[in-house]
Amino acid sequence: MTVIKFSKAWREESKPEIKFRTIDDSGRYMYRFLAEYEFDRRTFSISFWAYDMEDAARRISHMRGSLNLQGQIFCEV
Repeated sequence: MTVIKFSKAWREESKPEIKFRTIDDSGRYMYRFLAEYEFDRRTFSISFWAYDMEDAARRISHMRGSLNLQGQIFCEV
């Protein structure tokens, strides 16, 4: 995974890098973002999809108040 650091590479907050996108069921572009949190004096991260920087910030705000564990994800290797 490559993380584009906002302080270095973010040219316009409203226009994420177009190379790193997907399309939702309605045909709208979505971009993958990274959020960090601290736990037991260590830093961890989660990735999530959002439509733009403003949407990503809104989603983080909602995660703060309503995030809950749903279960483990199994990935075939």
